[in-house]
Amino acid sequence: MKRIVLLLILLVGFTSFSYSKIIRVNNLEESIPEENLYSSLEDAYKNSVSGDTLYIEGSNIPYGDLNIEKRLTLIGQGYFTNENLGISSNKFETIVGRITLSNGSSGSKIYGLKFNQNGISGVTIYVGNVELANCFFRGTIRLSENNLENIVINRNYFSTNGGFQISSIISPPQNLILSNNIVIGNFYLKDQSSGTITNNVFKGSSFSVGENSNLQIHNNIFLGTKASDYEMPEEGSNISHNISVATPFSDGNNNQINVVEGDVFITGDHSSDGKFKIREGGPADGKGKDGIDIGPFGGPKPYKLSGLPDIPTIYDFSTSGFGNADGKLPITIKVSAN
Repeated sequence: MKRIVLLLILLVGFTSFSYSKIIRVNNLEESIPEENLYSSLEDAYKNSVSGDTLYIEGSNIPYGDLNIEKRLTLIGQGYFTNENLGISSNKFETIVGRITLSNGSSGSKIYGLKFNQNGISGVTIYVGNVELANCFFRGTIRLSENNLENIVINRNYFSTNGGFQISSIISPPQNLILSNNIVIGNFYLKDQSSGTITNNVFKGSSFSVGENSNLQIHNNIFLGTKASDYEMPEEGSNISHNISVATPFSDGNNNQINVVEGDVFITGDHSSDGKFKIREGGPADGKGKDGIDIGPFGGPKPYKLSGLPDIPTIYDFSTSGFGNADGKLPITIKVSAN
């Protein structure tokens, strides 16, 4: 029955991948290669080709490291699954080690994985045109080639231990898109980077992108309390519609400074990521560029609780446990479209 339910998810959720192969990875089950099911992430990778999708299911056992040299899509179960109740029937997270995007992996996408290592790079990138979304990071992201372009980092949660850091001594990224992330720790991006930083929340004490970077910085919430801990490009129209509890920029260009943090977010007991939803009628409500909400839950691709991927998710599954007279077992499945 478990395989029937998972197959339903895949058939409904991956219609856009109809010309590629879908491979299940579950280290709590035995491998069945003829059904494209593998208990080892490495074995699943070895049996994939460029264009395939690896659906890595939640487990209480980490999946380990992986070096990718093909264009693949990796989709996991997300994180904080025990905090955001009622959004998924599977309470296991998809925990992985380090993933390296090597030559040949350009065009790859990684969604819904939990990189749980302290102080080391969760993802090392050697190619451009990759997307990291809906993931949890406790370590850093490392760029290992010069001037990598079109790196998309959106809707992720960066924990206190890792913060966000492009960890490298090489040339900075170009055309970087950093949007709708929750960054709990400090934020560091190499000087002379280019791209867009929009609809994020930065809770760490420091925010540094260098004075010579060419960045569009809009619709963000900055919670560091000391203006001296910010290093930003020269202010202009490229820095607008942001909120800060300090004064890292002026209040021109629709920026708001010296805002009280408690006025920005919803009150009450919420999950680790849910507590960053904005308060209705507060300073972030509809005050962003083009009238959207400021912060990670605003914009065309808002942050998703627990990093759930953009596929249908079963949030409730029940059965009486008793079959009918015809031998069939009735089940009830509730699916969220996400």
